[in-house]
Amino acid sequence: LRALELDLGKSEFEGYVTEITLVLNEIRLFQKNLRKWVRSKSVGESIVSKMFFGYPSSNHIYHCPKGRFLLISPWNYPFQLTMMPLVGIVAAGNCVIVKPSEVSTNTSDVVAKIIDRVFEESHVAAIPGGIDVVTQLLDCNFDHIVFTGSTSVGKIVMKKAAEYLTPVTLELGGKSPCIVDRTADLKLAAKRIINLKFMNAGQTCIAPDYVLVDADIRENLLHFLRQAITKFYGSNPQKSLDYPRIINQSHFDRLVSLISVEKDNVVLGGQIDREDLYIAPTIINQASWNNKIMEDEIFGPILPVLDYTHMDTAIEQINQFSKPLSLSIFTRNQRLAQSVIQKCAFGGGCINDVATYFSNYRFPFGGVGESGIGRYHGRYSIEEFTHQKPIVARGSWLDMPIRYPPFDQKFLGLSKIKWVRILKRWF
Repeated sequence: LRALELDLGKSEFEGYVTEITLVLNEIRLFQKNLRKWVRSKSVGESIVSKMFFGYPSSNHIYHCPKGRFLLISPWNYPFQLTMMPLVGIVAAGNCVIVKPSEVSTNTSDVVAKIIDRVFEESHVAAIPGGIDVVTQLLDCNFDHIVFTGSTSVGKIVMKKAAEYLTPVTLELGGKSPCIVDRTADLKLAAKRIINLKFMNAGQTCIAPDYVLVDADIRENLLHFLRQAITKFYGSNPQKSLDYPRIINQSHFDRLVSLISVEKDNVVLGGQIDREDLYIAPTIINQASWNNKIMEDEIFGPILPVLDYTHMDTAIEQINQFSKPLSLSIFTRNQRLAQSVIQKCAFGGGCINDVATYFSNYRFPFGGVGESGIGRYHGRYSIEEFTHQKPIVARGSWLDMPIRYPPFDQKFLGLSKIKWVRILKRWF
């Protein structure tokens, strides 16, 4: 917890809930269910298989370890996003090299010490270092690569993996939208949006990147957003013990440049302190769709609020971006919510909440398109990090002659016309 505070300014509560609790729950889940998840699964046999190859037979799917993994983890949740995939990789029977982020140095040191203390080096090893180390690792022939980070770096990882046809799990990001319909409970919506958006100072891949609100209620929503920020962090969030900091000067400068472009539209926040790496929770009213702030994922404590007049227009606007990792909609109209879910492609989402689907271990977590490839968490980690090997064990007492040459053409005609119907009655 001290390391998380040093790296990101996280409070003890936020650090424990968002980093440690989720990992402990994942470990307990695997302790309880691993034997069941990795047990071979018996499946039935097709009519065609019985007809041509004989019976009886037993048919099973085995979960086999893939082998050597490379796990590259990010700096924004440096403990959780290292340990949660690591739990699944190890539980699936694999060995792994872990490359923690060189940006969150304090937490990465803690992660490396835990790995060194718990595992044999031949099983799990943590390797520190920056881009040069990652480049060398990507030149190696792993059996699977797991990467969490930006889409741009994810493309580099996938390109390198393609040289060996190495499968990848990429957890990336994107411009995750939050829609607020005119029927929504605005006060509740504002609280939940602010809670997830400014957690970890906005440095969360599933946080809402921007809000799309019905034009008729935009001003009302802005009022409740301001109210929620003041309630959560006080009149001066820099003094709040619950408001984190930006990870480093480079990201700080990038975010400040985004605010400067939209400075005329800032309706709350905008205050900065470079020495403290502090950027106040900032709301931008009616940001321009064409400006830089709406080009790439913000990944910081800046929330653009834009409006729409028709939901179809809002959906079209969302779909102009690459497929995001997350989507949220606040509405009392369940038919509308289902329509948005069906018409927009995204990794996962919420109705009347923001990003909390991540905490449900019964859900797979992953993106789609440029927001990611593959999924993990719980049993889905076993499916992702093992090879599912089908095995048939066939008996010998009924050996179908039709499978062997010389082939008789009358069997072909009979199979086309009658055999399937007949065998359906038998089996």
